[in-house]
Amino acid sequence: MRDFFKTTRFKVILCVLALLLGFMIQAAYSGTLSSVASKAIGFVSTPFQAVSSAVTGWFGGFFDRLTLADELLEENTQLQQQVRQLQGQLADLDRYKSENETYREMLQIQEEHPTFEMEAASVIARDSSSRFYSFKIDRGSDQGIALQDPVITQAGMVGIISEVGPNYAVVTTLLDPAFKVGATATASRDPGMVEGDVGLAQEGKTKLRYLAPTSEVKEGELVMSSDLGGTYPADLLIGTVLEVQMESSGISKYAVVQPAVDPSEVTSVMVVKAY
Repeated sequence: MRDFFKTTRFKVILCVLALLLGFMIQAAYSGTLSSVASKAIGFVSTPFQAVSSAVTGWFGGFFDRLTLADELLEENTQLQQQVRQLQGQLADLDRYKSENETYREMLQIQEEHPTFEMEAASVIARDSSSRFYSFKIDRGSDQGIALQDPVITQAGMVGIISEVGPNYAVVTTLLDPAFKVGATATASRDPGMVEGDVGLAQEGKTKLRYLAPTSEVKEGELVMSSDLGGTYPADLLIGTVLEVQMESSGISKYAVVQPAVDPSEVTSVMVVKAY
């Protein structure tokens, strides 16, 4: 220990302490001690103040961002509500447009067939398993619809009612082999029977059968319904003759017919309840 007091290090420490003591005495005498202390405190506290300021600023910015996020969320919610309202309005406009077109078609058909009593209906479902595009409509017995009622559009005949519920009905289309209606080729006036055909249905076509072997039905003729048997009204357009062939039996001819209406695409129809 005695050796330490003799070392150069001890002498340096002693000089430093003496200088500090002298500095403090001078500062006390001149009244600047508080200023020195203040500077010392300021020197020590400045880094902490900087950190505190940065933390405070970060939290302030964080809460500002939260407030902005809330505002943006509320604005986004309001915009989504407006979008839903506009979508609803567009849906209503589309529905009104469709209804107006349906009623306009009904009026035109009514002018052509003043004795028809009709009910407008919309397609609400399709049978995905049906090869002949049968579909369901939103009108039924409560609206006076009955089995075998013809189903039409302004363009022509679509099919017949094959099932009826209180508020719905099922339509069998003219592509279905179960569909049968008396028909006439307009130019030749040759009578026959339009029946669905399994093979032709895959091509969206049907068949005019039981034409006389001497029939002069030609490609391009229109095929219209006849009132043969009194089951369906006459003069409903069914389609156009594409070709005429002799049956394999050789007893009669048949014509391949392109329907005037594609049953796979109709969205609204008219049901003829009386005529």
